[in-house]
Amino acid sequence: MKILSTIILVLISTICFSQDLALEKNSNWKKYKKVIETNFENNSKTEFFLEDGKIKNIKIFTNNLLIKTIFFNENEMNAKDSTKNIYNDGEFNYFYNEKKQLTEKRSFETLFLTQYFYDKNGLLKKTIGTDVKNRYRHIIEYSYDKCSNITEEKEEEIGESIRGYLFKPSVLNYEYKYNNKDCIWTKKHLTIYGKKKLVKKRFLKKNIRQKW
Repeated sequence: MKILSTIILVLISTICFSQDLALEKNSNWKKYKKVIETNFENNSKTEFFLEDGKIKNIKIFTNNLLIKTIFFNENEMNAKDSTKNIYNDGEFNYFYNEKKQLTEKRSFETLFLTQYFYDKNGLLKKTIGTDVKNRYRHIIEYSYDKCSNITEEKEEEIGESIRGYLFKPSVLNYEYKYNNKDCIWTKKHLTIYGKKKLVKKRFLKKNIRQKW
């Protein structure tokens, strides 16, 4: 039971943590070179450094202290296994499809598995996390607005729980303040149980165009 508890706790935190290491699908990211995103729920800050609209590296801060730097190299990822599209960072195996979408994430230590499913627009519509013996499932489903940002998040648990009972299905709703016609948000609000609060805020730094 203790092993199962560890697996589930890591599983849930991994799903939540991975969402904070991505930016929504938007071609206008090519106009920007840096995004500083403050998360008021856990007092953290994430700095995204962009190049041609893609994330090149990320710096993660907690209580204003730098705790981790992550570098992304698409060519290196494909070179790991060009046939199966598998990337190994030493802790997890990441599996990608022909569209370079993450489809599975597996842990070396606990062997838990997270699966990712997408809609016809390439947006993540569902994640399913399971322990090694499939005794527990953690499911999250997503809905989006016209700017490809999540407006609704439905979450449920199925199977054996570390608490002896399962959480009731929950629904989270999000609202955004957009900067301009780029369809990129600068403030993100969460509404739960009728209460609305600011959960994230962004500072956007655009590319400087050179004049010759």
